[in-house]
Amino acid sequence: MKSKILVILSLMIVLTALTGCYVQYNTSRVLPDATINPRKTYYVISHENDPRQIDLVISKEMSAMGLHHVSTGPENSIPEGTDVIVLYEDRWMWDMTNYLIMLKIQFRDASNNLLLARGQSYRTSLVRKSVEGMVQETLVGIFSYDEKGV
Repeated sequence: MKSKILVILSLMIVLTALTGCYVQYNTSRVLPDATINPRKTYYVISHENDPRQIDLVISKEMSAMGLHHVSTGPENSIPEGTDVIVLYEDRWMWDMTNYLIMLKIQFRDASNNLLLARGQSYRTSLVRKSVEGMVQETLVGIFSYDEKGV
């Protein structure tokens, strides 16, 4: 009888511990009257010494979503005529391997630095995605929010 109770308690502890490892959420907001327009020119600011080149992944995904005037580079090289600056923040965690736990993307007006839209994707170890998957999830959240006009 004692061994049966011990097994049940052990299983309950393990299950309780595992539920804390399963967290995922996505958020996005678009400023009222702001639109993500395919005719605008976008510039993704790259991070210095980023071996993962997330700026290129963001640029590629934005182009695949229909934004054809997208380029990337350092903050001090923003091309003349850029309409929207795209910034990102990535956070990494270690759990058997290094993985992207959080990605934030912001769209800012290049002329006045006003926040136009932002999105965030957060996924813990048990529900992790690739960098490409996290970028796509975050951008889809922003574009879906913009299309809804919410």
